[in-house]
Amino acid sequence: MIYGIGTDIININRVKEVIDTHENNFLLRFFSSNEIKESKNKRNKNLFFAERFSAKEAFWKAVSPNKNVSINFKDVEILPYFKNTEIINLLGKTNKIFKIKEKKLNKKFKYHVTLSNAPPNVLTYVIIYLTNPK
Repeated sequence: MIYGIGTDIININRVKEVIDTHENNFLLRFFSSNEIKESKNKRNKNLFFAERFSAKEAFWKAVSPNKNVSINFKDVEILPYFKNTEIINLLGKTNKIFKIKEKKLNKKFKYHVTLSNAPPNVLTYVIIYLTNPK
């Protein structure tokens, strides 16, 4: 069963401007240490962070269509998984909130994220499914 769907589009140049102006504050506020570490291997860091920021926005829209759920973007990790696919890994307070929701619903959350880019834009979709616990 689908729990939520979110989409986001962002201009890579907008993210570049923020990084150029507020690099440390922006990165440390919105990205996990694993994401920052992963970015070191990327030639286009602006694209890398734009994709992840867009995915975090799409995730938030999927869990909060009325914009009434607060999450920490740093707690929503978008990590490479296999051959140009990413996974969503929840950390900290956001992970605890979702574990409580899973327990109340007696279901497990499964996340699907799709990142696409056509410079200067990045487009992201996130679908959150509810599955039976194993």
